[in-house]
Amino acid sequence: MAITEAAERLALYKIIDYLDEDPAEHIEKIMGLVNKFTPDDVFPTQRAAFSHAIEAKTNWYELMMTSATDASTETHRGRGSRSRENTRRE
Repeated sequence: MAITEAAERLALYKIIDYLDEDPAEHIEKIMGLVNKFTPDDVFPTQRAAFSHAIEAKTNWYELMMTSATDASTETHRGRGSRSRENTRRE
């Protein structure tokens, strides 16, 4: 694995850790980093919509928080990978 790939992977894992810890506290910082390091021509409309939802705390923000919390809970319970394995066997 190249150094660049390792750094990108580490950054992604850190972002996931931040969301796992406290999504409401870290979501604005994460979106800011996404906007900072993503070229302007990559999904500009979608990034603007996410940024607006986070800043204005719209119902889309609430959905993001619920999704992040639910995903975190499932991961901590250990259901994430095991659920997929059980589904494949059935």
